Amino acid sequence: MNREYLEVWNSLMTLINGVRKEIESAILPTDISYLEFQILQYIKFIGPSTLATLSKELTITRAGVTFTVEGLESRGVVKRKKVEEGRRVVFIALTPLGGRKLNVALKLQNDLIIRKMAQMSGAQLKSLNTLMLTLNALR
Repeated sequence: MNREYLEVWNSLMTLINGVRKEIESAILPTDISYLEFQILQYIKFIGPSTLATLSKELTITRAGVTFTVEGLESRGVVKRKKVEEGRRVVFIALTPLGGRKLNVALKLQNDLIIRKMAQMSGAQLKSLNTLMLTLNALR
């Protein structure tokens, strides 16, 4: 493997892991884990979803999603909703408590983003955005 490619890949993975840890730390006051945060964001912005959809879209095992959703449900953060009587399809939706917790977590994440991005110049932000768009196009 090309050494330069590997170094860039390792730097990218280190960045991703570091960002995740910083988000985990920032949202700690909400009593929501990073995985729970991902699930709650998906439900808020995409809408109520099945366990299978959450698993597929968030690339989390079905067992992991089930376990996490059960924990959220026991704390009153999400609820299960049947689509129609007699059908087995169940959607996971936010409760009012879940919406409030998520809004606080989103604000904390947003504050983190602003603090981090404010450390970069306009030219650096523009270059970073161009690189991110290029990487996204390669997916």
